[in-house]
Amino acid sequence: MFNFEYRRGLAKEIVEEPDKEKRKEILEKEKKTVFYKNADEEREGERKKHKEKFLKLDEELKKTPDELIESGRGSILAENLEKFKEITPENQKELAKKLIESDQYYAVAKNLEKFTGLTPEDHKELAKKIIRSKSVYMFGDVMMKFEGLDKDIAEMMLSDKIYGPQFVYRHPEKFEGLDRKWLLERELESGNSFNVTQNLKNFKEFLDEDVAEKLIDMKHGSDVANHLDYFHGLDLNKIAKKLIENKEMFSDGGQSLSQNLGKFSNLESEIAEMLVKCRGGANSIAENLNSFRTLNKNVAEGLVWSNLSFRKVIYQNLDKFEGIDQNFIEMYGLDIE
Repeated sequence: MFNFEYRRGLAKEIVEEPDKEKRKEILEKEKKTVFYKNADEEREGERKKHKEKFLKLDEELKKTPDELIESGRGSILAENLEKFKEITPENQKELAKKLIESDQYYAVAKNLEKFTGLTPEDHKELAKKIIRSKSVYMFGDVMMKFEGLDKDIAEMMLSDKIYGPQFVYRHPEKFEGLDRKWLLERELESGNSFNVTQNLKNFKEFLDEDVAEKLIDMKHGSDVANHLDYFHGLDLNKIAKKLIENKEMFSDGGQSLSQNLGKFSNLESEIAEMLVKCRGGANSIAENLNSFRTLNKNVAEGLVWSNLSFRKVIYQNLDKFEGIDQNFIEMYGLDIE
């Protein structure tokens, strides 16, 4: 067992010893202790285990493919396919069939790239076999190796409801004939937008204002704001207002807007008046004045009350604020350095 106090004391003894030769003596003496002997024994034990593992593998590889399949060692066969001279691209299909029939189909799926004799149709049938065996998560783990997957396979995975959907939404391009717009609408209509928000980039062409509003209503406004460039045809004032009005878990309604205000443009004063009252809103407005088409003295007043240092920002950008006159400047000391 590692004795921390002992090791710390030893380190202190070595550091405080001024004589170089004596430091070497301390280290050499320490190497003969039980601690180092145990460490050496552990390393030797690990080396022995690795050696035994390879010896066992060598013994297994002396068996015929049929013997390995019959003994349930199909994974060893599939992982080392190239080491069996009797296996050729021509008979790989028959071999894969034997493995699948003996319920060792995952051995084939995990090493699918080695079974060059299999066709896309064979891949599809193997996929169905795995999914029907209630091993959807297992299939998702190796899905990218498969060819010939189509919308029928996608629908089988979607029906799993637990693991299947995440793989389909993450890689819709793997399924030939799969309608991505239908896939997007399916998720939104179910009231669960997680798979969409986690994979927005896969649905860019369908992300319009209607989708943005639905996501905000479903408390995913931050996902809309964070990826605003994915959406098209947006009325930015309408979306900004909706972001403020719809509070999300662990944050107030304005946080997602204030954190992404630089992505918005041509916003009206009304938005700034709402946002300045939100946590972090004043700072964001002061840093992104160009995101607004107009700003009024109500916004300026809110900025001053939020932080006196914003007086300078307002004074340096008076042309962006409507309705600020000399009385307002003097009242709030905007011209004070």
